[in-house]
Amino acid sequence: MRRSVLAAAALTATTAATALTGCDAVEDTAKQAANDAACETARQTADQASQAASNAADSIGADPQAAKQDLQAVSSALGVAQTATSGQLGSDVDQAKTAIDTLLSQATAAAAGDLLDTNAVEAARQQLETAVTDIKQIC
Repeated sequence: MRRSVLAAAALTATTAATALTGCDAVEDTAKQAANDAACETARQTADQASQAASNAADSIGADPQAAKQDLQAVSSALGVAQTATSGQLGSDVDQAKTAIDTLLSQATAAAAGDLLDTNAVEAARQQLETAVTDIKQIC
């Protein structure tokens, strides 16, 4: 009787450990799926930001209002990506958004008739390029 109680206890412990291992695997799979989705969102948004920044930097002087509209859309998309990312990826998305917001600020000022700060535009382009490269390396 004592052996059957010990055997039943051992079987219960083994079953519980197996069930917990299964839960860990499901949790790991869910975390990986969420990470993959965040990476895909960040990568796509970073590509859009890079293209928009290039176009905007080229057109801020000629058509600051159009550049402003394009940059507002990208800034909004990066805001969404910020909510979906964390850790180093989140930091890189934050850097990309900061760069886009700097370009947006310059476009807004130019649209209002202020002089364009070409140094700020170039610094933002470089910051964005670095952030996009880092995002692509992570994902």
